[in-house]
Amino acid sequence: MVKHCIYMANICNKDATSPQLMLSRALYALQGLFNLSRSVWLPIVCTSIVALSAFFFNEWSVRQLGKNTTQLTSLMSLQSELIDFRARLTEAELSQQGYLLSNDPSYLEPYERAIESLPAIETRLKELAHSDALFLNHVQKLDALQNTKISELRAAVLLAQRGQVNSVLTPVRTGAGRIAINAFLLESSAFFKDIAQQIAASKMQARRYSQLSRFAFVALTCLALMLVFFAVRLLIRDYWRQNEKFSIQDNERHRLEEVVKNRTVELSSLTTYLQSVAEKEKSDLAHNLHDELGGLLTVIKMDLAWLQGRAAASDRDAISKLDAISSGVDAAMNVKRRVVENLRPSLLAHFGLPTALQAYFEETCEKAKLQCVTAVTEEVEGLPDSLAIALFRVSQESLTNIIRHARAKNVGLIFKVGSDNYSLEITDDGVGIATVKVEGDASYGLASMRHRIANFNGKLEISDNVPHGTRVYVVVPRSLA
Repeated sequence: MVKHCIYMANICNKDATSPQLMLSRALYALQGLFNLSRSVWLPIVCTSIVALSAFFFNEWSVRQLGKNTTQLTSLMSLQSELIDFRARLTEAELSQQGYLLSNDPSYLEPYERAIESLPAIETRLKELAHSDALFLNHVQKLDALQNTKISELRAAVLLAQRGQVNSVLTPVRTGAGRIAINAFLLESSAFFKDIAQQIAASKMQARRYSQLSRFAFVALTCLALMLVFFAVRLLIRDYWRQNEKFSIQDNERHRLEEVVKNRTVELSSLTTYLQSVAEKEKSDLAHNLHDELGGLLTVIKMDLAWLQGRAAASDRDAISKLDAISSGVDAAMNVKRRVVENLRPSLLAHFGLPTALQAYFEETCEKAKLQCVTAVTEEVEGLPDSLAIALFRVSQESLTNIIRHARAKNVGLIFKVGSDNYSLEITDDGVGIATVKVEGDASYGLASMRHRIANFNGKLEISDNVPHGTRVYVVVPRSLA
């Protein structure tokens, strides 16, 4: 299979018009034919051989039928010419006898026309009978008898024109003048009989060739039906094979979807657990820092105040050193307070989400030299602590992204409590989310924001702000919060 794929790739990479590609395609098609199972290619080859044989046999039958039709047409023409030849000679004899009996010159007109047309008819008879010795022999005999008869007729007419009518009528009355015409009629009848036999044989042969052609046509029809049956059978087999393949693929797809779904649920649960653990650890760390480190710094501050009160006013160096230490302790207490606030905002725990949001945005925007406009609902009842910290973290992450990436000058915060949901909207007038390349920590931050809100069956939308900037909109149903 791998070799097959490599071979197809090499063929596709070549020039589509090159002779080498055409030869490669032909060899590949031949190889594909040989790779088919015997149950497929053997019936195809056998049926093709039989179909070709039937086709050539049908063509031979049609050609033979055409030759037979030409021969039959020639025989019919020969018969027609013989009839005409016989009629002309009979007409000449009757016209001559009418002239002899009536001595009317008008009887000689048909006689002359018949005599004039006989050579042309005789020529056509010879042309039609030249390929058959028997027919040619008949034509030659008829030609001789016809010449004899014409000579008698001419002689009789010449004697009648000289006035010797009695000497001419005597053979007519006695029947002696019928000898030549009777011989001609007997020969022509034999000729007719031979032509009729040839026509009958030709018709019989035509029927035989027609039957053979019909048989070949029926054979081709049966073969076509067999090929249709074979093709339908292959299509049905291929359909069931494809059906089975699709069924296997569908089952595998469902299995993989189930695996992905389970893994997604596991990862989502793990992420939720890690976030809750992280918040708990932050809360514990903030509590410890506030209680223990705060207590230590407070004791140090009190001891410094005692030392400052006992220090001699004349010892300026000691007073200066104590003041520096006191300033360091104050800075340490500020750092502690800032770290504790970042870990777990005390305003959130003591005064609720609205106050914590407003204070955080105002303080952070002032440090970042941003203009901040807030609109926050003052009183919030029934807001779970987990949702409060989630909304605060989303707001914190959004404001951090604005400061780092948006290059904005103004920031807006709106927090509302509706009858059936909580809504949070954060906007800025920066470069916009479509302009900023979101990757690395920023993309993880957005994913974390979405996951926090999804835990409460809420929705987080990030879109462009009108006329420019970014808008983060969060809505969480109160019933499922």
